[in-house]
Amino acid sequence: MQQENNILFFTVLRKNKTGVKSIFLIGLIFSCTIESIQFLEILLTRIMIRAADINDVIFNVIGALSGFYIYKAFIFILNKSD
Repeated sequence: MQQENNILFFTVLRKNKTGVKSIFLIGLIFSCTIESIQFLEILLTRIMIRAADINDVIFNVIGALSGFYIYKAFIFILNKSD
C-alpha cells in the first residue's frame, strides 16, 4: 500500500507551482480515503486485519508535508549549484 501512496504523491510534485496547501489537502484526502477503505473492510468482513486510526491520517499528512519540504530543499540545492 505504501508504494501506491508514493506514486500518487510523486505525480502531484511534477507541477512547478505546487504549494503547501495543495500538498496538505491531497495528503489529507488520500489518507482519509485509505483509512475509510480500511474501516469499511473491517465492517464488511468483521475481521480486524488492519486498524483504521486517526493517528495514521495525522502522520501521513505530516509525512506528505515533510516530503514536500525535502523535495523543495533538494530542488533549491540543485538550482543553486548550477
